[in-house]
Amino acid sequence: MEINENFIIEVLKFICEKLNDHKINYFIAGALAAYIDAGLPIQRIHDDIDIVIEEKYIDDLKKIFDGTDFEFHDNRLSSNKVLNKHGFPEGDHEVYAQYKYGNFHIGFFLIRYDDTSYTFIDYFDDNGIIKKLERTLPISFLNAQYNDISIDYFGISLKTTRKETIYKNKFVMNREKDLFDIEKLKPTIEADKLDRLKNLSKHRKTAIVDL
Repeated sequence: MEINENFIIEVLKFICEKLNDHKINYFIAGALAAYIDAGLPIQRIHDDIDIVIEEKYIDDLKKIFDGTDFEFHDNRLSSNKVLNKHGFPEGDHEVYAQYKYGNFHIGFFLIRYDDTSYTFIDYFDDNGIIKKLERTLPISFLNAQYNDISIDYFGISLKTTRKETIYKNKFVMNREKDLFDIEKLKPTIEADKLDRLKNLSKHRKTAIVDL
């Protein structure tokens, strides 16, 4: 299977150094985060890098991408996401940076948090009206999903979503790349950390906010 490891490392170095310099809190997400957290080499093509970031830093993000090889987009108020039959959002990232020279982008998942809770934020289209979906969990679960300790990855200081979080999420998908990732990650998964994630949904509070 083809890989684009050198390009991924180059982009990670660029974006993580910028985020670190601006003191922006973030976590690398998606399959890439799982491979990094597991200490595995990149084993397939990645056509994007997913990053969880606090929504309050979007204006800083825009400045980071000014004059770079990426074009920044903030489509929160024109999101093409819709809620599926289970009440979860489906569609493109509202906030992303598109690489100008190929089919690659950096997509951002939006979050906010304080001492008591953390909330995932999605903007979605409800019959032509943009609304906001907020899914909130007690702060005690944050460490179960994310590793708040920076690690060194090819000289890059970054933080990742835990591999168990990504592994669990991939089981609800059935794409070829998800099945590939599951098999590669399976030997590295820590059962106690995976068990900790099983009760998340019982504690999640969901709200739809009119804008």
